[in-house]
Amino acid sequence: TLSNTASKEPEGMQAVLVPAGQRVQLVLEDGTKVWLNSNSSFTYPTSFGSKSREVELNGEGFFEVTNDPGKPFIVKTKKYDIKVLGTTFNVYAYDQEASTFETSLLSGSVDIFFKDNEKNHIILKPKERVSEVNGLLHKEAIDNLDRFRWKDGLICLDDVPFETLMTKFSIYYDVIIKIENSKVLDYRCTGKFRQSDGIEYALRVIQKDLKFKYTRDDEANIIIIK
Repeated sequence: TLSNTASKEPEGMQAVLVPAGQRVQLVLEDGTKVWLNSNSSFTYPTSFGSKSREVELNGEGFFEVTNDPGKPFIVKTKKYDIKVLGTTFNVYAYDQEASTFETSLLSGSVDIFFKDNEKNHIILKPKERVSEVNGLLHKEAIDNLDRFRWKDGLICLDDVPFETLMTKFSIYYDVIIKIENSKVLDYRCTGKFRQSDGIEYALRVIQKDLKFKYTRDDEANIIIIK
């Protein structure tokens, strides 16, 4: 594919679907490295065009983008696009979790904008992240880099609300989780889980701090927190 880099238009598209509980690492034809988290889908051309490098993400991805000032790298998600030249950043944007969008910048610079309005945008500096809050983009400092260790197979939690964690578990392990015990909603989780240990191991660890029971219906693919 390297011999095609001078082509005017992008080559044919490739799609990667990551199964629940797994992760995938890719190297694109420009040398950009991409890590994809569980239940993510990623579409990219086998060879980029001459004007830009455009990819599409539904899920979570960690990018180390090869610098090319003349050819911006653009990550398209359902609601926002992220435009960069060469940088390291993380994107969390699952279609099924439509209210949650987050981009975290580790090095370089990124420009995030609404898909239909490039004038409504926000630029990040290293160690900053942007997330959607009530339909608006909100910027803040990153104080814990453990969050991005998912690419090494670790789910690292730093004062995460129980309901938020169950939403992530639902995506990572491709299971429906229903919370019937409202008392658990006040609990906030801090700790580390290895993704390969599975959801039931994680729930048993949390049970050491929080009183709840759960049932699992494998046929219906549902876990109920009681």
